[in-house]
Amino acid sequence: RFWEEGRLSSGGLDGMTEQELRDCLSFAGHVAAKTCSRSGADSPWREELKN
Repeated sequence: RFWEEGRLSSGGLDGMTEQELRDCLSFAGHVAAKTCSRSGADSPWREELKN
């Protein structure tokens, strides 16, 4: 999500609200859980994360 929101830079977190940061961290946790639930730590496709 940082990439989607243009925040992959040295100042990418500047101006980010607490709620925006919480949302990004929640999404990261969701991705990590999906990844760790698979054999070989296979990262999920974007379409798999929409639900």
